[in-house]
Amino acid sequence: MHFTFTLLLCLLVSGGSAQNHVDSKNTASTTGNEYYYDYKMIPLTANFTILDDFDHSVLAIGAGPTGEVVEVKPNNSHDWFIEQLTKYTHIVRDKNSSKFIRFPELKDGAVATLSETAATLFEATIGPNVVYKFKATDAKPEDGPLMWTMEAYSAMDQRLVLKLRKPSGMARQDFVVKKTPIQGN
Repeated sequence: MHFTFTLLLCLLVSGGSAQNHVDSKNTASTTGNEYYYDYKMIPLTANFTILDDFDHSVLAIGAGPTGEVVEVKPNNSHDWFIEQLTKYTHIVRDKNSSKFIRFPELKDGAVATLSETAATLFEATIGPNVVYKFKATDAKPEDGPLMWTMEAYSAMDQRLVLKLRKPSGMARQDFVVKKTPIQGN
């Protein structure tokens, strides 16, 4: 029953165009000694609040030493517009401006900034319990996959910000994506 509900939710969210994607971090089924992991890559186009799955803090705009950064803020509300460019490739823009989430360098540890002229492309995958993972799509293959990750800005500045990191079971790389209700007249 749980699997059927999750599958129906995936199909509803994806408009019927979900595609299997294998990820080696979360178990979906086992056969003998082998583990199989099943994620669904899905297209998204709407306004969303993006939350940290650990404590449901919200991704919002914060101030960094060289400009705006994407900060993880508790007890906050902030909406992002996720726009689908190709079947599974997306960009994220601040709902109330023309600023996009951008990683100036696609490398392990890069901090997300905001830009009016460029955006970082990513794929969204939905896994068990409707938890999302976001992967930069234009990273160099030799760098491996780079996932959105929430961690301290630096050793001196412990506030959580959005960074790119390689997949890790210990990293905070799971997100909840909550669709923003449409405001009526």
